[in-house]
Amino acid sequence: GYLEPISVKPVHTAKDVLVIAAGVYRGFGCSLDVTAVIYRRRPLRRLAYLNGDPSEPQYAFYLSGLDVGEENSTGERIVASGWVASNCTSTWNGKRIRIDRLEGSSNKQIFARDLNAHDRYEGENVAARVERDIATFWYEGATDDTDLLSGPAVAKYQIISGHAVLASPVALT
Repeated sequence: GYLEPISVKPVHTAKDVLVIAAGVYRGFGCSLDVTAVIYRRRPLRRLAYLNGDPSEPQYAFYLSGLDVGEENSTGERIVASGWVASNCTSTWNGKRIRIDRLEGSSNKQIFARDLNAHDRYEGENVAARVERDIATFWYEGATDDTDLLSGPAVAKYQIISGHAVLASPVALT
C-alpha cells in the first residue's frame, strides 16, 4: 500500500511522551489504516503501538483522538484513543473508542466499544482525554430524534482494578 506522510499526534496530558501516527492505504480509495506508536521522550524508548481493531485486521481504521495519561506510582499509564472506520461511503462511518494500559513496553487493551456516531464538522471525530484514572471521549452521537439525527455526546470511564467502569456524566446535559 501507499504510506501516508508520518505525523506527530498531539498529546494533552503526558508531556513526556511523543506519539507518531503512520497510515498505510490497504486497498482502493479510502482504506487508510493508521498505527499510533507511543514513545517516551527521554530517554527515547518505544512504549507501545496501537491500531483501531487488532482483532479484525481486515478493517482499516484511522486515528481520530488520542491522549496518554501521566505515569502513576506503579509505572502504568492509561491511553484513550478514538478511531474511525476508513471508507468513503458515509459520514456515519464506524467509530470506536478504546482504553489501554501501558506498563513498561507492554500494552493491554482494557476496553473497546463501537459508537453510533456521525462525523463532526469541527475538531476530531472522536476526541479523547485522560485525567489520572479517567478516560473521557467526546463525539457526535446518534439520537432518536428523526429531525436532529445526532448531537454532542460524551462517554466517560474510570479505570478501577484494571476494568473500565462507566462514570458520570453519562450525558452532556
